[in-house]
Amino acid sequence: MKESIGSVWLYHDIGKCQFELGRYEEALAAAETCHEQAASKQNDKWQLRARLLKGQCLLKLNELVEAVDTLKSAAKLADRLDDQATLDYVQQLIDRVAKTLRTMNERRRARLAPDVAAQDAVKIQPSDVIAYQSHGQQDEEGISDDDEGSLPPIDPYIRVTKPPVTEDKSKKNTESCSDSEDDIKVMKLLGKARALSQSCTPILLAKPKIIPDEAKFEALKIAEIADDQPQHQQQQQDEKAEKEAVSRPSSMSEYLKSLDRGDFEELQKQEHRYFEQRSRSSSSNGSGGADSASSSR
Repeated sequence: MKESIGSVWLYHDIGKCQFELGRYEEALAAAETCHEQAASKQNDKWQLRARLLKGQCLLKLNELVEAVDTLKSAAKLADRLDDQATLDYVQQLIDRVAKTLRTMNERRRARLAPDVAAQDAVKIQPSDVIAYQSHGQQDEEGISDDDEGSLPPIDPYIRVTKPPVTEDKSKKNTESCSDSEDDIKVMKLLGKARALSQSCTPILLAKPKIIPDEAKFEALKIAEIADDQPQHQQQQQDEKAEKEAVSRPSSMSEYLKSLDRGDFEELQKQEHRYFEQRSRSSSSNGSGGADSASSSR
């Protein structure tokens, strides 16, 4: 029993020496032999040490996937043996391996990025009408023009874009001019409708709400009604509305401001005379009533 355990310990130390000397393949072979003998004797403690040494050797040999599997089995065994120090060390190694794998994957993606860009460049949208020839073969999905012929091969690193759409400037200018003329007509019609509403309609407490889409229709309708009236009748209505607006004060303060100083004094004198006459008539009526009462007695 002691000789077998001694041989396990011996192979483990040989593997550690080879590992420190940089002979990782020899150290891996010694670690595997140590693990086999420890497993045959069912010694979990030396199995854990052998697995840890094997995982370290695999990391040095860049066998990362196999190293992660070995370290995971060592972590499970350390957890079962309640060896917290070994468990922490194994977890640190696994974290380092995971970080190394992420770095390698990022570098691999960076190297493959041009190929992915080339695949995206070859993809053509259904709305694009482009015909090209790649590696001497006609693209089955492209549409070629018989007059112009096929286009030269596309560089895989140049992204295919849609051809610029050229607009007819003359058509655009005519559309903008027509839009501006329509706006001017609508503004004129709205002005006529506003003047007609101020002269004919009574004052409302609130302005009627008109849907924006129906505003143009209402303006055209009011303008047609205004155009149907005779010219002299419309002028008479406008003059009458202006006179009423001038003659009708909006408030008493504006009315008093419109009076001159002399007119205001004359108004005060008339009021004073009116009140004196009223007081005299009331006093005379009182004295007449008293005389009639004395005569009856």
